[in-house]
Amino acid sequence: MYSLIQYKSALKLQYFKQSANNVTLGSEIAIPILQYGDFFADMVANIVIHSPTTSLTRGTKSFTPSDVALYRHCDYPGEQIFDEVRFEVSSNPIDSCYSEAYVIHRQLHVPTDKIIAWNRCRGQEGPFTGVAPVLDANSTTTPVTAPVKHQVYDSYQTWKPSHRDLVLWVPLLFWLTQMQNLYHQIINPAAQTDDAKDLMFSTPQISAFDLYISNMFVPPEVHGIFIDRVVFTLIRVQRRQTHT
Repeated sequence: MYSLIQYKSALKLQYFKQSANNVTLGSEIAIPILQYGDFFADMVANIVIHSPTTSLTRGTKSFTPSDVALYRHCDYPGEQIFDEVRFEVSSNPIDSCYSEAYVIHRQLHVPTDKIIAWNRCRGQEGPFTGVAPVLDANSTTTPVTAPVKHQVYDSYQTWKPSHRDLVLWVPLLFWLTQMQNLYHQIINPAAQTDDAKDLMFSTPQISAFDLYISNMFVPPEVHGIFIDRVVFTLIRVQRRQTHT
């Protein structure tokens, strides 16, 4: 004879924001993480980059209204914004990830039905799809029986005199954020025209840099089980290896 007792535990996930000030491109940023909950479950960085300004100096010939300075953002700026991201506890390295990890993650781990959202959060433009009718050459009242589908691009990778602010949401690909079942928890300027003497392109400025950390809250009884019984856990960690 035995008795089966089921414990119902309430889990709660809540994001907390840590902001960094005076962030510039090419600088190193250190953000202290305050642990409000019992475990970390997820981390994502929100970066807002102001749209740079452009100008074109007149040469020997007169310019027409179509002579303007154009620029576009690089492909997947959210995947290239970080050279390296490290997670340390008391100066002890826990994990790190590099820009190429995002390319591998997108190609191998992002499902097809989520790739549009991934691209949008990483600053990669997607097409607007529309359908245009093909009319009979002899009559405009002929029913449309063969419409043509078009794709129009009008976002960060399109050549423009100005863009809206670049808003990026970049997840931090640490093992503790990818293996949640463990409960551990740049812009390219345009080419100048032949008669342009100077193409001015201001340095993009980061207006906001926020790190959101998902904290997991568990009842004290559940937390005690992890502390007492989960002493060591084998984890497969992917490390970067370089050769010179």
